[in-house]
Amino acid sequence: MKKKIAIIDASEPLKGQEPRVIRRDELKQFEDSPCWFESHNTYMGKEGFWIIPVMFHTFSVGTIMSYTSVLNGVGGCGELGLSAYNKAWRCWSAKPTDEQRKAVKWN
Repeated sequence: MKKKIAIIDASEPLKGQEPRVIRRDELKQFEDSPCWFESHNTYMGKEGFWIIPVMFHTFSVGTIMSYTSVLNGVGGCGELGLSAYNKAWRCWSAKPTDEQRKAVKWN
């Protein structure tokens, strides 16, 4: 007896889900998951790249997010202060278009 195999289009559930800026309070939900990093007028460039938040540390001066990334084929890691979120840097749920990036205002 032959088994019937259902073929599911994995992109179907993603249709209608536009890239959006992740709220600061939901960043921890993206721990160990890729998100699109964008910086605002900083040395890290304005075009953005994929990062994976790996850990959050809270100190007396604030909370730091540690991340890993691959940029231009080179792996790296770093830390970002959450106090600068949506002022100097922000993360998107998926890679935005230039138009989407420009349409969402920075704080």
